[in-house]
Amino acid sequence: RKKTVPQVTILDDKKAVGRAVALEIKKQAADAIERRRMFVVAFSGGSLPKIVGPALAEMHKDGELPDTDQWHILFSDERLVSLSSDDSNFKSVKEHVVDPLGIPDKNVVRATVKSELFLDDK
Repeated sequence: RKKTVPQVTILDDKKAVGRAVALEIKKQAADAIERRRMFVVAFSGGSLPKIVGPALAEMHKDGELPDTDQWHILFSDERLVSLSSDDSNFKSVKEHVVDPLGIPDKNVVRATVKSELFLDDK
């Protein structure tokens, strides 16, 4: 396995960060799909999906992201709130990444909680 060396890159604004992250995701996705016919990526919450999603969507629209049906989405820190809550990482990733890229819902692995607090998410 190839050893990676951490790099620090300073960019001008969020749009540039989104584009840089999207380019790295594109590279990793192409490599994974070529080797394993599947790409698995975990998203953290916060503003990340809102920053990287538009750049990924633009690449997808331009035909630069083939095989998004082979992408599998995980969450690294999903909040235990209703999936329809504005605080839900799932909602943000679905809105900014999954739906614009046409990733099948069956390829999205989300936390499920059975509790009276989450009745609207059956």
